[in-house]
Amino acid sequence: VIACVGGIMTIVAMFAVHLGVRRSISGSDTKGQAEGHEIGIAALNTIAGGTGGGGMLLILSRVYKDKWDALGGINGFLAGQISVAAGVYGFYPGVAFCVGLIGAFSYVLWVQVAKRFIDDPLKSFAVHFGGGLWGILAAPLLIRDESLFYDLSFFRVQVFWLECVRSTGYHSLGSYHLLARVWIPEALQTPQHI
Repeated sequence: VIACVGGIMTIVAMFAVHLGVRRSISGSDTKGQAEGHEIGIAALNTIAGGTGGGGMLLILSRVYKDKWDALGGINGFLAGQISVAAGVYGFYPGVAFCVGLIGAFSYVLWVQVAKRFIDDPLKSFAVHFGGGLWGILAAPLLIRDESLFYDLSFFRVQVFWLECVRSTGYHSLGSYHLLARVWIPEALQTPQHI
């Protein structure tokens, strides 16, 4: 129950992050300010992406585990929300749903990868890295009116994908540097009997 309450609080916090990025609402299109319809689109896309990811994880857990997995559904919802973050103001709602849905598959993939290298009982690495990586790769392809499928401009795709490589490398090196002292002697590993 406590994990579900924490998950719901995180889902609500993600709305604050997506809607608060522009800092204020105004009638003008000045830098850092959003118009009211943009805030509505961002809220709708956040719900659509989360619904796609959470729904897909619930269906996958029902089919493959033969039970409903509430924590998996929350993680899927969060992975879907994180997947649409890169294009939250630019996706169509149906596209945001599909991006969140594929974000759930990215989450499942990174859960399997992380099992080999990371002791992560909450699967937060897979939620954030899997959902975020897919979102960064999907945004330049699917943002309305400015994506590869609308104007066939490869520049935006290259910028997003280079940022993906840069961000992954930067955070990987930073995490390794911070955790190397406890990671090498395996001080962060949970004993098997727990």
